[in-house]
Amino acid sequence: MKTKISLAMDRAGIKGVDMRRALDVGEAMVSMWRTGKMYVPPKYQKPLSDILGMSPEELFDELGRPRLVTKE
Repeated sequence: MKTKISLAMDRAGIKGVDMRRALDVGEAMVSMWRTGKMYVPPKYQKPLSDILGMSPEELFDELGRPRLVTKE
């Protein structure tokens, strides 16, 4: 199942390397966020949300885990 981060990045045409550069993090970190394998630290939630044009509440649960897409 896809995360909302992954779906939003795909729809916007944003590649992992673009997100990595914008947030100054490693590619592995972006990949783990995109696949939902790692929570997103609070300091990155708002910047990532701004890049994707969504609110943090839409993208992350209360623990910072990427939300899953229930249907596209």
